[in-house]
Amino acid sequence: MKIKQLSSLATVGLLWSCLSAGCSKKPPQPDCKNGSCCMAGYQNTVVRTYVNAPAYFGGSSFTFQDSITWFGSRLIRTAFICSVQGEQIQHMNLTNSIVIDPVTLKARLVDSTNMYPYRVWGTIYRVPIYAFDGAPVHAVRIDKIEKAN
Repeated sequence: MKIKQLSSLATVGLLWSCLSAGCSKKPPQPDCKNGSCCMAGYQNTVVRTYVNAPAYFGGSSFTFQDSITWFGSRLIRTAFICSVQGEQIQHMNLTNSIVIDPVTLKARLVDSTNMYPYRVWGTIYRVPIYAFDGAPVHAVRIDKIEKAN
C-alpha cells in the first residue's frame, strides 16, 4: 500500500516538474518599430537579454564581461546606453570605471581589482549604425542596475 502511494506521489511530482519546465517562456520583447524603445529614428533589433550580468560603466556605455557578439575575430562587449534612457541613467550617479590618461590619451580602468562593479539587467539592441571599421553598434536598454559589492 505504501509503495503504491509513494510511486503515485513520485509520478505526480515528476509530471508536475516536467509540465512547469515546459511552460516556462521568455518574456515578450518590446515592440521597437520606430525606435521608441531605444534609439529613436532607427530600426532596433534585439540581440540578447542580460540578467545579472557583470559590467562596468564607461560614462555613456556599459562593457559586459560576456560578449554581445563577434565581429570578425574580435569580441564586441560594449553597448551604448539607449538614448531614451540617457537622462535617467545620468541621475543614477553611477561611478565611471574608465579614466583617460592625460599623457598617453589611453583609456584604462580606475580600479583594476574591481573590474565589473555593477550587475545589469537589460536588453541589447543592434542599431543600424556602424563604427569606422564596419563593426555593428549596440545599445542597451537598462531594466535594473545593482552595485556588485
